[in-house]
Amino acid sequence: LLESFWVSGCPAITDFTISRAAACCSALRDLRIRNCSRVTDDGLDALCALPLLQVLDMEGLPRVSEEAVGRLARSCTAMTELNLARCSEVGCESLWGIVPRVKVRQNEVVSSWEDAACDEASLHVETGCGRLRALSLSKCPNVKDSGVWGLNQCQQLQELDVSNLPSLSDA
Repeated sequence: LLESFWVSGCPAITDFTISRAAACCSALRDLRIRNCSRVTDDGLDALCALPLLQVLDMEGLPRVSEEAVGRLARSCTAMTELNLARCSEVGCESLWGIVPRVKVRQNEVVSSWEDAACDEASLHVETGCGRLRALSLSKCPNVKDSGVWGLNQCQQLQELDVSNLPSLSDA
């Protein structure tokens, strides 16, 4: 069974290839699609069917939305390494999908980061990527202080790359 699939730097790779890999390789644990700039939300949505996925390098994917990254993070709970560098649409909402948490009604006090990151008023439990050890957000212009500080809830996180974030401050 195929466990690793690396197609980084292949500009002709599309959602079709990613969807086929997800459908045919249910044991996939390591996927490198760096700089496959034609991959979109549809490709990421196909990856949600890979519960064993641990490593995902998707640096330089300008066509993926933060909503799709959030869905992926909530589905792939075995994820230990995630590279989102140079994904220009990634912001705080994407990070909300990554952080393990219990989300409660809007009027209840949970944490200042949760209040800053999400104003939805629903009641449910989401696990996020509780096993995440490494995360790169380098050159993601939409990531803000509140999103980065919220990552302190990722207790397994050992490596965090937030280099070249123009909105990051010491606030």
